Amino acid sequence: MPRVSACISVLNQPELLKDTLQSIKDQTFTDWECIVVDDGSIVPIKPVVEAFNDTRITFHRFDKNRGIPHGANWAYKRAKGEFIQALGCDEIISPTKFADQVAFLDANPNLSIIWGVPGNGPMGPVYEWEQILRKAHNRSREHWLKCFLLLEGVPIGGASALWRKSLFDSIGYFDENLTAFSDHEWFCRVFEKHEGRVLPFRWMNEIPGHNTVSRGDPEKLKKELEYVRKKHPLIIPKTDGLVTIAMPVYNHARFIADSIKSVLAQTDQNFEILIMDDASTDDLEGALMPFKDPRISFFKSDKNEGHMNTVNKMLKIAKGDFFISF
Repeated sequence: MPRVSACISVLNQPELLKDTLQSIKDQTFTDWECIVVDDGSIVPIKPVVEAFNDTRITFHRFDKNRGIPHGANWAYKRAKGEFIQALGCDEIISPTKFADQVAFLDANPNLSIIWGVPGNGPMGPVYEWEQILRKAHNRSREHWLKCFLLLEGVPIGGASALWRKSLFDSIGYFDENLTAFSDHEWFCRVFEKHEGRVLPFRWMNEIPGHNTVSRGDPEKLKKELEYVRKKHPLIIPKTDGLVTIAMPVYNHARFIADSIKSVLAQTDQNFEILIMDDASTDDLEGALMPFKDPRISFFKSDKNEGHMNTVNKMLKIAKGDFFISF
């Protein structure tokens, strides 16, 4: 049984399909199968598949075009692999994608699906700044759903993903009432019940010159989005409104009393104060002696680590739903 099942739905793009299949053939990880579904093309597709002469690649053709996502679901239901690689025939993947992603999912059984950073560019690791620039940072479950439902620059999808086939047993297959939003709606279901992660790698590129379904009828797309929003209401996380006020301090003993007093005078009294001394040389502890409020916690570093490292240390121990540093 193969560990990875690559599933490709193709319509009238044999030249693009060649590059997609070649990128699978070039994988350093060889324990895979590839299922190609021809969704009623009016040009020959099977000869492209046969030219690879690889028994791991199988072909099926619909006599008539059934549209997205019928071909994808047909392949998913017949996939034998432990992991699913979804591909359009206008996408190529890096040679180490299967090896990298299978190893990561094996090492992280709590994760059901992972993605790489979107956008064309050099394959392989990317800098953290590029991941942030492309808004591909990781989010809470509630924030992911908000991102999808409000179309806040969704940074995932396409061939960058690899997921466990067991997801289909848990949440079902793609909704065949949808076209452009079929994977979008499915990812909402993923985040409602499972854990996903975006990693700082580029594992795929789109082949130039492709046509995307998202350029379809605007009214139809609007109705699809309304359908998705009705099916998946926003999740509002429970909160008691606790605010963590973080004070990174280095030789600021003469200022700390006024800072604390300004917090204690707040009209909203649901807060905690974290004070972390970044190896000061003045008498900070003496300046704190008058304050006995149990909401105040004091920590001291053995050596000076700098402002941002000190803030990050407080982020790790903060209990609040909200965080502010000053």
